[in-house]
Amino acid sequence: MNEPIQQTENEKLIQDAEKRVRKIKKFYKELASWAGTSIFLIALNLFLSGSISWAKYPVFFWGIAIALQYFNILRLQKLDKDWEQRMMRKFTGREPVRSLPSETKEVDYSGELLNNEQVREKELADLSEYRKLKKPWEDKDLV
Repeated sequence: MNEPIQQTENEKLIQDAEKRVRKIKKFYKELASWAGTSIFLIALNLFLSGSISWAKYPVFFWGIAIALQYFNILRLQKLDKDWEQRMMRKFTGREPVRSLPSETKEVDYSGELLNNEQVREKELADLSEYRKLKKPWEDKDLV
């Protein structure tokens, strides 16, 4: 019964991701177009009049439109639920240590595991196996 609901949530997430990717792709295309056209207009202006007189206006106003589009993309990224976690993974290479307030708390089963005698006996058996192993190195070889 949860499967159709989860499937529609996954589809919505995929649609949102596709929308974000399309907007970012469109931004990069327009940024490249703006840069190329700006260089052409400034070069044309310098060639024809020897100074930058009229070319600065279309370059400036088109640049404002590009900047607004950039801020729109940033806003979309900040509205994403997992944005902070993705950035933490991107910059640190691991999951964030602190939990976000929007996250649901996980159930803690550590008390049950600590009270379980079978788990303790298995851990002790595993440790005794490691103690029996001979070290393949000598302590004097270590720096």
